[in-house]
Amino acid sequence: MASLACRLLGLPYGILAAARVKAYRLGLFPSDRPPLPVISVGNLSVGGTGKTPLVIHLLEMLRRRGLRAGVLSRGYAKAKGEALNDEGRLLAGRFPDLPQVQDPDRLAGARRLLAGGPLDALILDDAFQHLRIGRDLDLVCLSAKRPWFRDCPLPLGRLREFPSALKRAHLLVLTHLEGVEDREVELLKRKAREDSGGKPVLPARHRPRAWLSFGAGSREKASERDPADLAGKRVFLFSAIGSPRAFRTTVEGLGARVLGHRVFRDHHRFRPDELEALAAEARRLDAQEILTTEKDLARTGAFPFPAGVLQVDLEILEGKELLEEELDRLLGRGGDGK
Repeated sequence: MASLACRLLGLPYGILAAARVKAYRLGLFPSDRPPLPVISVGNLSVGGTGKTPLVIHLLEMLRRRGLRAGVLSRGYAKAKGEALNDEGRLLAGRFPDLPQVQDPDRLAGARRLLAGGPLDALILDDAFQHLRIGRDLDLVCLSAKRPWFRDCPLPLGRLREFPSALKRAHLLVLTHLEGVEDREVELLKRKAREDSGGKPVLPARHRPRAWLSFGAGSREKASERDPADLAGKRVFLFSAIGSPRAFRTTVEGLGARVLGHRVFRDHHRFRPDELEALAAEARRLDAQEILTTEKDLARTGAFPFPAGVLQVDLEILEGKELLEEELDRLLGRGGDGK
């Protein structure tokens, strides 16, 4: 549980966040609603909760319906002069034709995105607290690896708002359930329903999709392998993501033997000397494979050593039909959306 000091110091932040939401509800702060269905994907806390895999999941659901969606985000930690940050480049790798804009002024970004051509829906990434743009569906990710009810608001905690803010959500997606015991899953589901006033909770896990193999000095993947082939292999991991523990759990769940895991701060851009040091450490540990995440791939440049990238998808374990129904309602479609 969070310490008393954490809770007391987080109290002013939480109160200010709640006051800001109320000001928007009373119309004291202006907001705008784009002329198309808007889906928000966000979270209650800072750090990795699985938002990007959920955005990918939504894009795939919409594409199966024959619909074209665009993605709008702030572009946190985007390098100067670049159009997209690591998450945006990850999305572009999965969907080369995806319309997306990253702009701290999301209203201006929305106008640019809509000016680029007709869209059937707009996905707001990391937008639960961004109330300047209205939305029709609010999805909130809650990580099982860092339970929100055991945390407190910033600055000592990781919460952006009090847990009662979950009442604004339409659906809650409980992520990173890989390796979590059933008893803990039931506790997380119950707490999510309590904090949100009974909103539906969709348990989910990160399912390995592919093991991408890259040769030394190349940005082109040499092969796409079955993640199950990692079983029994000695691996060395490195990552700079919001939830590194979830990455390690996923790799261990494939039966790999993790010899070491170097963790950097989220969004870290790897220097060539750092990559060389990682390779040396992997050799010292006698690792057979060096593995990182798909998000980290965007920040490494060409690997100076043979490396693997684990590509993962979000798998909703229960309640997927509720998300399907919400999308059908939002998009004015019946049945399976066809």
